[in-house]
Amino acid sequence: MRGPHAIGRAGAAVLVFIGWLAGSPGRAGEASGPSLAAIQVAYESAKSEAGGVHDDGLVIRAADCQQDRPGAYSCQITFTASGGAAGRLYFDVIGIDRRPAGWTLVSGLCKRHD
Repeated sequence: MRGPHAIGRAGAAVLVFIGWLAGSPGRAGEASGPSLAAIQVAYESAKSEAGGVHDDGLVIRAADCQQDRPGAYSCQITFTASGGAAGRLYFDVIGIDRRPAGWTLVSGLCKRHD
């Protein structure tokens, strides 16, 4: 039996395809919110500051971001983690802000996922 946040590979492929067709704001240019690459960089930066609390193999796969206020977004993300089951997708909601130095993760993704 699958956990409440696990979906099969076929379901994951459908979600990725739908996100691609819809032009998800998380995939759009940074004028409309953080890109997947920007979210990944913000996560990597937070990981280096956290000293071992974050997963090493986490990869952001999709994001749907909503602007909370100018320069601040809440994003529902889909990601994979090297410590999890092979191919398993995980979900989280993060807070990410645009700051002078770039995008900064302000909440979410702070625990290892197994």
